[in-house]
Amino acid sequence: MKLTLKNGDLKAALDALETLCTGVNRLPTLAALRASRTFRALGGAWATVDGLRNQLIKDHGEEKDGTFSVAPGSPGMAAFMAAWIEALGAESEVEVETLTVADIEAGWSREDGKKGPLDISPAELGNLRAVGILVETQEG
Repeated sequence: MKLTLKNGDLKAALDALETLCTGVNRLPTLAALRASRTFRALGGAWATVDGLRNQLIKDHGEEKDGTFSVAPGSPGMAAFMAAWIEALGAESEVEVETLTVADIEAGWSREDGKKGPLDISPAELGNLRAVGILVETQEG
């Protein structure tokens, strides 16, 4: 399904999915596939936003030793921040696949060879729910 997300929310959802898709966490096979496809889609959208951030740094910053930066208190910082805040408030349309609460409950973590609960924070789950990726039940 297509979701329209604010770019700032896009990054939070991407970070939460990264927690689910990497490291010690494991989801049931079909849920893992959905999470992985959504992670790639969000990553592609975020790469575009991050490219804009890099361009804004070049536009408003200074080059030193081949690296661009915007120094705190510099004349370009206010303009950079205004443009970056505007970019984070803009929206991106992303094709996502939802995960259910049951998918999360069926997941596990393999820490030190022992099976335990998923290693994901309530805030990360809240981010996924807030943007519509985590739902109560899968619609047919």
